[in-house]
Amino acid sequence: MPSETAKELWKSGIPICDAWLHFAPADLAADYAQSQTFSEALSINPEPDSFMEIAKAANDAITKSQCRYALQQKMQEHLLIELYNEQLVATAYREAPTISQSPVMIDAAKFYQDDPDWQHQTMTVHGIRYGRIRVTDSASLQGDLPTMTRISSIAAIEDAITILASANPDFATLPRKIACEMVRNTIGANCNSGNGLSDQNISKAIVRLYGPKRIARNSN
Repeated sequence: MPSETAKELWKSGIPICDAWLHFAPADLAADYAQSQTFSEALSINPEPDSFMEIAKAANDAITKSQCRYALQQKMQEHLLIELYNEQLVATAYREAPTISQSPVMIDAAKFYQDDPDWQHQTMTVHGIRYGRIRVTDSASLQGDLPTMTRISSIAAIEDAITILASANPDFATLPRKIACEMVRNTIGANCNSGNGLSDQNISKAIVRLYGPKRIARNSN
């Protein structure tokens, strides 16, 4: 992707340390807003008069803070799935093995391989380290298409996906770039400006019809 586009995406993006909450499903975000940190939960308890009351208050605060952390993990996993499925796009500065002078796109597949360091906004995959990661809604990549073009391209994309999925039950789990190229080949058209056949549009259609690919890791 041209560096100017990546630069604009980075400028409009949300730092990944905040993006997991910014792009979270509304229900999870609402639950998180009502949750309490350890210190918050501990502070609402009346002044304990005995060791047993102190222990109970501490255990209650631990339980509430653990619930809050579990919600955070769910929202972070949701963000990674959205990035993996190209519903969101990540840009960053490459820090190693070479340094980029401007933001670059992070390939969606990299979010299958490793998790970012949320606090420090970095991620290292196969020796490549990215820093100052930001996340943008992938709709920002698309220009406003004429209504008829959008409707006709969506119908063609969904028809092609249905044909491919009928022939190959594993189609929806293929790497997105491969699946998108197969869809365009089935339609018989390349991705041109304004025709709606971008990887982002096709990926969204696959997710809409078959749901997102999940990220399965041996450990986190």
